[in-house]
Amino acid sequence: MSGAMGGSGGRAAAATRGGGGAAPVGPAKATVARAECPTRFFRNAPGRLCADFGRDAFGWLEIDAPRAGLEYFIVLGEHLLPDGTINRVPGQCVRVVCARWHTEKAGFQRVPLPPDPRNSFPAAEGVPIPVRPEFGVVMPFRAAEIHECGFPLDARKIRRLAVSYPADRDEASFECDDDRGWLGMMRMGATITAEAWNMGVKPNMDWNHSWGATALSAVAWGLLGVRPLAPGFSRILVAPQPGPLKRLRAVVPTRAGPVRIELDGGSLHVESPSPAAPAPVPRGRV
Repeated sequence: MSGAMGGSGGRAAAATRGGGGAAPVGPAKATVARAECPTRFFRNAPGRLCADFGRDAFGWLEIDAPRAGLEYFIVLGEHLLPDGTINRVPGQCVRVVCARWHTEKAGFQRVPLPPDPRNSFPAAEGVPIPVRPEFGVVMPFRAAEIHECGFPLDARKIRRLAVSYPADRDEASFECDDDRGWLGMMRMGATITAEAWNMGVKPNMDWNHSWGATALSAVAWGLLGVRPLAPGFSRILVAPQPGPLKRLRAVVPTRAGPVRIELDGGSLHVESPSPAAPAPVPRGRV
């Protein structure tokens, strides 16, 4: 059983271990919040510090304030410009928010965010996962700009609580055949890795996010094992890592042309526009 997912000019095939019908949909799991430290902490303009967390994530910001009665002006944003400042006019669905915060005590505490129907429980139109009520307002952001407030601030005194969804192994596998798995996403008509497993979780999804196609690179390089051995794919390595999968069929676009792969049990068939070096197929879970 196989099907195709497309995005950014390419496609890769999903595969199953065979057998079995659609599984019942299980209850949604509770989200969790994980503390993250900045990957970079730097001065991006006079009087401004930037905490860059390295990737976009829904969550909120916490700062270790030395005492009560201090004022912060903070900007959270998803897009950093080349000069290291937050893009304040990002447009489309990329977000930016400004917040003024007065500390009420010393120690780590949450920076309150202005209410937003896209982010606040229970509406959370833009949150691709069920958000627990106690999380309140969350915001997708990669970086935080903090206007100096008269005392030293370093990377140890700022953190992001990133909201995450603990997908289990079954949901993350190609063999899951309900609407909380990859095959369900394909039946939904997604041409990229969707923002959520299904429309019931996030009804305002669309297929125009370029980041949603990056999973295909992991499938092509990892699962299918198609990699260049020479510039321009003039020589190609084909080393699939199928794990427990019994069958797969895929077409991987390359600069030299499409590489066609078919694996059935231990038999590997490759059609390549350039000299290919098929590797032995390992078995077992990856």
